[in-house]
Amino acid sequence: MRLMLTFSVLLSFFCAESLRALPSFPKAREETEPKIPSPYQRCELPLQKQTQETLFSCAEHEFWHAFSDGRIKARKDAETILGQIMSLTASSADAPKRGRLLALRGYLRLAMALENAKMEHLLFGGMEKDFQAAKKLDTENKTYDTFLDTIVMAKAAVFGDWKKATALALPAFEILKDYPTNILALSGTTIGFPMNTGLPQKTIEFMDSWTCPDDIADFCYDNTQHAPFARPGLSFHFAEAYARMGDREKTLYYLEQARKSPGYDAWSYKHLVETPLADMDKYMAYWKGFAPDASAFDKVYANQNFGCVMCHGR
Repeated sequence: MRLMLTFSVLLSFFCAESLRALPSFPKAREETEPKIPSPYQRCELPLQKQTQETLFSCAEHEFWHAFSDGRIKARKDAETILGQIMSLTASSADAPKRGRLLALRGYLRLAMALENAKMEHLLFGGMEKDFQAAKKLDTENKTYDTFLDTIVMAKAAVFGDWKKATALALPAFEILKDYPTNILALSGTTIGFPMNTGLPQKTIEFMDSWTCPDDIADFCYDNTQHAPFARPGLSFHFAEAYARMGDREKTLYYLEQARKSPGYDAWSYKHLVETPLADMDKYMAYWKGFAPDASAFDKVYANQNFGCVMCHGR
């Protein structure tokens, strides 16, 4: 009994010390009814009566319905349904589609960790395991690799272990040489690393050279069903990155692009653009104020409780 009590005290002390080393996690976002009705065709019940192809298809709709809704109940319901569909399609010979199911659950868990304060998904490895399994089932989809790299580096980053986080980030930059569009899944995280890691500088190099490929042209130049606010959101993504690097001209350019974007007037995050434009000196001074060894990891928009819904929320 004494041994158990001693272990319990030591464990409590260790957890308390670890938590003191963490940056503050985002609070759960305020839950509001989506402004845009769901365009997604939900799975018919019971699931057991549907064909495997139907299940693969409706899983996509369940994911996007819940991901874009943003509320915890919708997302937890979709997480449950995706798990059930995984069980019902476990015998499928279509490995990439089975991998896609795992990746969808991984994206959903990432959104719940960031936006709904379900940090257990980050700290205890649920979404990490999903992407690891998805990679094995679909080795051609390098987006899974980048999201997995982002998750493992983030786990080190939240504990302030920048040496480890930087080492874990480097493989993700190697992938960008062959899959440059993956920078959009990586840059929101790495731009917030301390400057003395060299990763913000490396990030902006890839952002500077990135051009929109034909296969995602709709996302680059217009809003889409999956990303109803892609245009203002993506422009702000670039604006903040250039502000972090002290490039006032490009920051202003992308802020103006965001304000000119279709859908801007209905966008819930206009303040991210309007506030800097109202006082560019103050905005640029804020980002300049970080010391070379100081982290902006928990300050960049991608690590706030609206990092996903900013573009994808309805």
